[in-house]
Amino acid sequence: MAPASLMTMPDEILVKICEYMCYHCSAHAYKVGDLALFSLTCRHLRDIAQPILYHHATPGNMVPFVRTLIERPDVAAQVRILFTDEAHRDSKLDTDIEIFQAEAQRLNHGNRNKWTREMLDDVIEYHHRLFELAIALLPNVKQITLLVPSKPQQELDELFGAPVALKSVRSLTVLPLELVDFGRFKCILAMMPRLERLQIEECHCITQALPLAELRTLIITESGISTGSLRNIIQSCPKLEHFEYHDWARDYPEYLDFEEECTWGLAQCILQSRKKTLKHLNFIFRVNCRMDDDLKPEDYLDSFRDFDGLETLWVLPISFGTADTQSGAPIFLRDVQDLVDMLPQSLTCLGLSCMHEDWQGIKILALAIEQGYFPKLKQVMVEQIDSDYDESCRILAPLNVSCFNLLLKCRSIEYYFRCSLGRKYPWPAHGHPIVI
Repeated sequence: MAPASLMTMPDEILVKICEYMCYHCSAHAYKVGDLALFSLTCRHLRDIAQPILYHHATPGNMVPFVRTLIERPDVAAQVRILFTDEAHRDSKLDTDIEIFQAEAQRLNHGNRNKWTREMLDDVIEYHHRLFELAIALLPNVKQITLLVPSKPQQELDELFGAPVALKSVRSLTVLPLELVDFGRFKCILAMMPRLERLQIEECHCITQALPLAELRTLIITESGISTGSLRNIIQSCPKLEHFEYHDWARDYPEYLDFEEECTWGLAQCILQSRKKTLKHLNFIFRVNCRMDDDLKPEDYLDSFRDFDGLETLWVLPISFGTADTQSGAPIFLRDVQDLVDMLPQSLTCLGLSCMHEDWQGIKILALAIEQGYFPKLKQVMVEQIDSDYDESCRILAPLNVSCFNLLLKCRSIEYYFRCSLGRKYPWPAHGHPIVI
């Protein structure tokens, strides 16, 4: 019996095949463009694949994209993920401007209703007018990644002013082209009242409270913010469950203002206000500098024991201010009691990095588990060379605790911290999963 032809399959099966290749619908890592190539096979497959192709929209040119959304509301309703590229010199045809202005007036965009060629000579202004119009036409978009242009800080306030309520949006990733004051994004955040996940890269400061009442996940990377900025955003998130902060990995630019620079200890004091809601925590402050700095006791981490809802925690042994070795690095863990005093019993996943040659943390952790502590712990993440890692696996295996070596897998701390929690949101600009 001859094998069935692809074209003889029911449309329901063809839809499933398309969804299997869709970046939004499937967890499988397909090459970008596979589904598009599949849709070019014939007209019938194009008709089936086109709505699914729009699940993950990455328009390089906003003009034809917005025109399509206006002309095809059925296609606009399919978009679930929107990734905006850097502003380009998109064409400004008079017919396009007339179409966009008419649509803005139909949507009642207020002071955004007026579109003129002179006003839109500013490439960035034109691009963001198109972005505002696009998101207003996407009733089901859930994730948005926004590239923020290089622009004077005071002008960022004016980039987002359309009276649009994006009630479907759950995840926002902001990728500035240079360090920004994220307090300037209050307007666009107010457009997303049900936002649950926010990721910010290269954040300079946060000068004001933000409308983040429903936010569960906050990830700040490649940034350098003061204690005041951290306090502003943490106090804006009463339901915060997952917090990550990864400090600027390079030398700080001279113009960064550190009137009250954040340290491990100060950050932990701020996070105390969310100890009843936090479940996943990973924050790092200037780890490359701390080995040579003379830190005060208040600069180090204090106990996490009263964070009784914490499930996943990443800590650096050098961030605890205990006894020093000859190399100058603080020892953590000293003994079982030190471990029990510092960490909550609710942990299911514990990450440890920056271990020095005298570190005996895995043996102490195993001894604590044998004594009945940390009954929920199932996974430990380490950064160890082969022989040390093999020894850690051997120690933890009889206790039904798995051990994962980040060094062997060539993955960053951030990657594994997220992947250890499961897949929920994709990376905005890469092919790896991000999770909350």
